[in-house]
Amino acid sequence: MVVFDRRAPGDLVGERACDELLTIVGTGSESADDWLTRRAASLAETGEEHWLVTSDRELRRRAGGKAARLIGGGGFLSELSSTHPA
Repeated sequence: MVVFDRRAPGDLVGERACDELLTIVGTGSESADDWLTRRAASLAETGEEHWLVTSDRELRRRAGGKAARLIGGGGFLSELSSTHPA
């Protein structure tokens, strides 16, 4: 999931699955940080494994407690580049 504050590209508010791997989210009036924190708590509650990708330390603290993996934006980009070279 890629989460945008307010509206995602295409003026989207809500969730849109782009394919089996990617969902785009526009949070509307809720901040992306609040949305991610709420979603992470929901995933943890159901036992669903998830990663949190953010370079924001406060968001890591708020939402990352039960994440299977916490990774910064730069580290995630490196991981994508190594698994899917251009």
